[in-house]
Amino acid sequence: MIVYQVIDVSRTSPESVVKWLPSRCRVLVAGGDGTIAWVLNALHTASHIKAKVGIMPMGTGNDLSRALGWGASCASVLDAHATIASLLDAVEQPIDRWKVSIVPKRRLGRLRRERVLFAYNYASVGVDAQVALDFHYARSQFLYKFASRTLNYMAYAVLGAGRVLDAGRCGDLERRVRVWTPAALALPPLQALVALNIPSWGAGVDLWSMGSEEVPAQSICDGKLEVVGISSSFHIARLQCGLAEPYRFTQASTLKIELDGRCAMQVDGEPWMQDPATIHIEHAGQSLLLKPRERHD
Repeated sequence: MIVYQVIDVSRTSPESVVKWLPSRCRVLVAGGDGTIAWVLNALHTASHIKAKVGIMPMGTGNDLSRALGWGASCASVLDAHATIASLLDAVEQPIDRWKVSIVPKRRLGRLRRERVLFAYNYASVGVDAQVALDFHYARSQFLYKFASRTLNYMAYAVLGAGRVLDAGRCGDLERRVRVWTPAALALPPLQALVALNIPSWGAGVDLWSMGSEEVPAQSICDGKLEVVGISSSFHIARLQCGLAEPYRFTQASTLKIELDGRCAMQVDGEPWMQDPATIHIEHAGQSLLLKPRERHD
């Protein structure tokens, strides 16, 4: 017998839900990348639960949903029976999980507490995180609280265009970051450094594979990150139109970033302003997701 349970995570947190989940189950997350990461992290706290996670994309970028084949957005009219059937028919897909440890540098003689997050999609420092942060602030205002996905995309584009003229604290990033993978990277002029785990960034851009240059294959479950650079907000716009390529540096199993000065940072689309810090990114196991079964008609 199959039992279904619907949970509103705005009222009941995933951390509470995992306490009574059965040991084996399938979970459908309706939300964006941040909500999916929240659920996956909660499941990691309950090692006795072997849950497989599917996605109903309801965020703005939905990069993880795109990468796994669940699509860029959900249908305007939902069919509950079809949704459940696709979840039950989906196949397993492991995905790497990355621990992001941020150790602040001492300021005015005070040492601040280390911050630890977990990434499934990507982590970045620079102008792409700044645009995400601008959007986060704008969305919190009254005019954006009830905006549609289309209006969100338009707002994101306008904010990104604004950063073409004002790089904020992202200009000359190559002078304020030092990167090891574990060998030191020589950086060209940059406004963003991105560590990718999946072939989707910025609402569907496959950064690592863009262009005609042959590069090593990217996998979401090989214990490696793809490290790329972006020169400006205008570069982001050209990447999203398929008219440019990023700086492709290397694939790495560990990443260390020394950040001098204050700069925007994000993990899986959740942005903030980061003070000077040492940032370590290392492999932290895997999560088990689901992807739609391929059809051969």
